[in-house]
Amino acid sequence: MYDVLILYEHKNREMESIILLKYELMRRGYKVKISSVYKFKKFSELNINANVIVNFCLYGDVELNRYIYEFYGNKNKILNLQWEQVYANERTYEKRIPSGNAKNAVHICWGKKQYDLLRACGCKNAMLTGPVHMDFLKPVFRNWYLDREKIFAKFGIDSSKKTLIFISSFTTFYKTDEQMKDIQRFFSYDVFKFRELSINSRDKILSWFERLAKDNKDVNIIYRPHPGEIVDDKLKRLCSENSNIYCISEFSVKQWICSCDVLLNWLSTAGVEAFFAGKTEIFLRPFELEESMEYDMFNSACKVYDYDTFVRYVKDSNLIDQYYKDHPRDEKILPYYLNDDGYAYLRICDIIEKMIKTEQYTISYEKSYRVGRLKKYFKEYVKIRLCKGKEKGSIICNKIISFKPTIETWYNDQKRILNAEYISPEEEKLMLRKLDRILKKQK
Repeated sequence: MYDVLILYEHKNREMESIILLKYELMRRGYKVKISSVYKFKKFSELNINANVIVNFCLYGDVELNRYIYEFYGNKNKILNLQWEQVYANERTYEKRIPSGNAKNAVHICWGKKQYDLLRACGCKNAMLTGPVHMDFLKPVFRNWYLDREKIFAKFGIDSSKKTLIFISSFTTFYKTDEQMKDIQRFFSYDVFKFRELSINSRDKILSWFERLAKDNKDVNIIYRPHPGEIVDDKLKRLCSENSNIYCISEFSVKQWICSCDVLLNWLSTAGVEAFFAGKTEIFLRPFELEESMEYDMFNSACKVYDYDTFVRYVKDSNLIDQYYKDHPRDEKILPYYLNDDGYAYLRICDIIEKMIKTEQYTISYEKSYRVGRLKKYFKEYVKIRLCKGKEKGSIICNKIISFKPTIETWYNDQKRILNAEYISPEEEKLMLRKLDRILKKQK
């Protein structure tokens, strides 16, 4: 029996924060387990029991059923970290408001805008804590990240050169029409038009990077893919043909923000992490976004629309600094992100502790999902055994899969995701030890 089970989706986006929560909860004497929602070898977890389940998102009963009820049974103490809380416009916000039984879970809010919206829409357990991932940019954690020389040495990057980091948010260019139809429900604008704009913008930005890298050998460019982005052959080829262009997924985006000289963006909310780190950034917009696609908090950001202006800003960082002196971002960003002297992780752990000790935040459920979930995971277990049998040379397994090749496609996709998103026990232990060293020094 665990006191708390924390479920995560994207390793590099969530790992630091959820391990920090685990550390603090363990320090308070609670038993905590962290688990990936993508981990498909989870049959040993079917009987895991936890008092409180912390999920990565909760828009409605779809997520409640898929990630919690169907796997762990009917649980009534659920906290939603909600790793996406800033959207392009008011209509998109309306589409992301928790609905159904999910509305009654505890919802963590980064800023007052999200808090006020959820409260007004009947989410009585919305809690304003601030963004836990920004805690790592506060004074207590000033020694958390590797210094520039160490992190660059890990990837063979010359730290004496000016280094640009591009924080990518191109997560739709590779999606199928069916996948786009599925996500349309979350957006007020035309996602197909957005996909086309993403494809064109990405192609143009990559061409800018290639030209800049060839003409300026004293400059490094790091392409930081979004956690949900597929690194395609085009990007791989760009890196292999240019020794000063790198594609790096490892480590958190904050590690790279703190280590690089110039920050580049297209439409990533990680731009806010640059703000909290005291760094300025350039938004690359070779094609203008429709108003409905733009984040309000980025309306006053420094944007460039052509290659020559891009190069001018890269070569003279004073131009970027001067721009933000003339166009401060505080008023745009702070409604979405609480920024005070406190620490979000402590506030969240206080809430979890209260959930463990009381029945104040329980939600009701109407039916049991046990039969359905066992049936679902038995089917997945069979598919896994068939694919593993084929890998070992089983003629029977090979024959069965030949009649239904989608089984192997599913298996390979799950393996790829698991390799990219799984937090190993060794990584967890290392981070817990590092947190212990840092936080004990502060005391």
